[in-house]
Amino acid sequence: AMDRRPFLGERSTEKSPLFSQNGRLSSDLSLEGAEHADGPRKFYKGEYTRMGVWLAVLTCLWIITRVTCACGAPNDCVSESSPSTTMNDIQILLLYGFTQAWFVEILERRRFWHVFSLQRWYFWVVLAGTPPVFSVISDLPVMEFSISSSFSLSGGMVAVLVAAGTGFSLWLAFHILYAKHVYAMDNFLVYVLGRVGVLLFFLVYMMVAYNEYEEYHFHHYWLAWAVSLFASFNHPASLLLLAVSTGVMVQGLGAYHTDFVFYADSRR
Repeated sequence: AMDRRPFLGERSTEKSPLFSQNGRLSSDLSLEGAEHADGPRKFYKGEYTRMGVWLAVLTCLWIITRVTCACGAPNDCVSESSPSTTMNDIQILLLYGFTQAWFVEILERRRFWHVFSLQRWYFWVVLAGTPPVFSVISDLPVMEFSISSSFSLSGGMVAVLVAAGTGFSLWLAFHILYAKHVYAMDNFLVYVLGRVGVLLFFLVYMMVAYNEYEEYHFHHYWLAWAVSLFASFNHPASLLLLAVSTGVMVQGLGAYHTDFVFYADSRR
């Protein structure tokens, strides 16, 4: 017999009791899959497991960064940490990782197993290597700078910033063009607007902080995290972007703690 259940958005003419079994709402039972085998909660165990695995990976990267910091790389890392500071760092790491996992679709089963396949060994090599490598190259003279109210750039530093900015801009442009190729228009707009919206939020955050404080110190972990949100595809270029940006994000959180995105020193 034809399934006569209403489509999404249509009003059902059938009356169902508010409570069904053991005083539980019938709508909750439907979500649980007790009444319909296609209830979305049947995927809960798999999604929660995949989320837990991804957060465990980020935590391992954070530990690698802390070990590298204890070994003196980068030379300006904050090696001292109280228990409360450590717990706060892990809290922010997990919060960023939770949001990142949703954006890059790690919770989706096929995507998860594609990323965690041994055939993608290069992803894991780059992911594990980025935090210590980035910490080491941060000590190079041409890389020893930070964006703050008191910083000055040499010619070499400007060249590094221009090259990095150009490279990542092209990398993101590829993702947008690739999304246009593989997505229908409505999904393409969701992909672009959702991620651009995150960048715009932080831009407003910076403007507010800049107007409120005389001095500031910009931290790179949030930019790496925001860039990583674009890397939601199985294309090798997308997997490499996810590995690099995630590694830089964790390095920033592990080496310098979770300061504000715009660290303010004094009010105007």
